Amino acid sequence: MSEMWTAALAELLALERKIFRKLNETIDITRELAEAVDREDQVSVQMLLSNRQMPLLELQELNAAMDLKRCDLSGEDEESFDWLIVGHGEPETPEEKEVADQLALNRRVLTQLAELDQRVNEKLCREKSLYRKR
Repeated sequence: MSEMWTAALAELLALERKIFRKLNETIDITRELAEAVDREDQVSVQMLLSNRQMPLLELQELNAAMDLKRCDLSGEDEESFDWLIVGHGEPETPEEKEVADQLALNRRVLTQLAELDQRVNEKLCREKSLYRKR
């Protein structure tokens, strides 16, 4: 494992941990939003929709940072990065395993967020929901 790859793994893990925190922050706000929608509290709904924008924008920035991190790599390190992100096979080192575990956790949390967002969107927008088939 190259020194560049070792450093990239540490940076990747740090980015994924930040993503995890932002995903959890977004889920918390979305849960509050779901409760406000259930109460039909339009003021809270508007406030929470507004509050949810910042962590979503920060998630976009973190994902862009992840893309830039990939651009810093080349050759075998770039292939290892792609392999790790996609999740094929078993990690070869403890550092890769730690990153792979964090990536898997983030995917599960993202799935939970998407499901919660869909329920809230369907309640809030009814037939105009983004998730409804047209």
